[in-house]
Amino acid sequence: MDIRLFQDDTAPERCTAVVQCKAWNQAVGVKPVRELRGVMAHERVDKAFFMAPNGFTDEARAFAAENRITLLDGKLFLAMLERLPEPLRQQLLDFATEGGWTTPTCPSCGVKMAARDSKRGRFWGCTHFPRCRATLQMRSATP
Repeated sequence: MDIRLFQDDTAPERCTAVVQCKAWNQAVGVKPVRELRGVMAHERVDKAFFMAPNGFTDEARAFAAENRITLLDGKLFLAMLERLPEPLRQQLLDFATEGGWTTPTCPSCGVKMAARDSKRGRFWGCTHFPRCRATLQMRSATP
């Protein structure tokens, strides 16, 4: 689980929703959305959010609609950000770009990644290699 939301003023320690985020290059299928439903049951929450930039399959959308899971693709997320008042948008941008924002963070262990070279070209590799073998495709020629 990526985020737990606590929005109950009467019981501030009670988790009220969970959020799952995936930065996949393809649409998310039903299996990860079903897994999120299992997390909801385990956490005893009634609602969840699943964020993925490239959207969801029809089967995933149908399952989410039946199970109080809100699906957010990249376009919807950007539209939500654009509706924020300007000071809040700027505060969010400042937070998102503070520090080494041009270097990705390892999705497995949370440390900054390093630019690596291989026979197939440049890529981002976890600095905890070989303990962590996570990699990310490099989108530009310069890190």
